[in-house]
Amino acid sequence: TVTDDRATVTCPPTLLAPGQSLTCTASYTVTQGDVDAGSVVNTASATSGTTSSPIDSATSTANQSPRLAPNGRAISVQMGGNLWIHDTVRNTFARATPEETIGTGFTTWAPDGKHLAFRSREGMRWLEVEGGGRSQPIRGSSSVGDIPNSISPDGKTIVFTRQDAETSGDIYTVSLNDGSAPRPVVKTPAYEGGAQFSPDGRWLAYASNDSGQFQVY
Repeated sequence: TVTDDRATVTCPPTLLAPGQSLTCTASYTVTQGDVDAGSVVNTASATSGTTSSPIDSATSTANQSPRLAPNGRAISVQMGGNLWIHDTVRNTFARATPEETIGTGFTTWAPDGKHLAFRSREGMRWLEVEGGGRSQPIRGSSSVGDIPNSISPDGKTIVFTRQDAETSGDIYTVSLNDGSAPRPVVKTPAYEGGAQFSPDGRWLAYASNDSGQFQVY
């Protein structure tokens, strides 16, 4: 009999000789609480007659919003309240934000693969990936409703979705260099979001439900 703290385990009925093993199965549905916590810890033990095994445990991480850097050398993920970076060259996994920042997520890489923008409860922030987790606020953004979408090929402008109760979602741009205020690009009663720069930086593709259903414009 296998006792598991999260699921009912089913084992095939059989007799085992010394040194033999069998495979038991169980299923568990990950909850939003597990995702928010960043991991799921599972413990189990086996019993046969009067003999019991030591309690064993395993931890599975709950990673969200994976984003591949343009140079292919790193992947950013959200785990709990932090951003983590998987270095695909050195095969390392390290926390990119120095402390837990609730609301962190929706990362967008800069073309150089060394910086990224992300959402926090205090607004969008700009992170130097190899700078020991140092980040700074993006001027003109102070709400968790600002979601970074894309950074221009020259690395100077970010396009983002600004969500609010009045217009649902609108598309704005803001300079990453000169400190100017965010500028609305598409602002209608419909929802617009997910904007992406074209490779030459001259065009934006985005989704909108202006027609009654989401389409790409």
